[in-house]
Amino acid sequence: MRQVSLNELESSLICVDANNVRVPGTPPCNPPASVPLAPISAQLGTLDKFGNGIPLEWEMPITEDPLRNATEVWEISNFTEDAHPIHIHMVMFQIQNRQDMASGAQSAPEPWETGFKDTVTAYPGQVTRVKATFDIAGLFVWHCHILSHEDNEMMRPYCVGAPGGCRP
Repeated sequence: MRQVSLNELESSLICVDANNVRVPGTPPCNPPASVPLAPISAQLGTLDKFGNGIPLEWEMPITEDPLRNATEVWEISNFTEDAHPIHIHMVMFQIQNRQDMASGAQSAPEPWETGFKDTVTAYPGQVTRVKATFDIAGLFVWHCHILSHEDNEMMRPYCVGAPGGCRP
């Protein structure tokens, strides 16, 4: 089981108060009186021991490193406000299920999601589980298939093979 995350970094310059009125000001926002209004970046990442998303940048060390021929279930936790089409290069996977992060309720894949896929829609507030066998060794990427997201840090390298065998 590998736990990965979809994360948004919020603006600390544009905030909103309880009346939904923009509060001009300087960083940081002043919770609970005001909270960030808009994301400035979306990033992939991992989870900490408490289940919170840890956003990672492209150049940070590789965190997804399955062995060749290993079968893994990736739990993709979406902490953003948007659905993201997540693509994992050079591997076909099967969608196992989705789980609502708030209620814990699970749902099966939709009828059109059966069979092998290389892209899955990860819905906000849900954990999407996919099962893949990583049979081709090498350095690859996984990313959001929304072009403006993949061009702005929502892409990470992953390495299939011996631990530490790839460099980004």
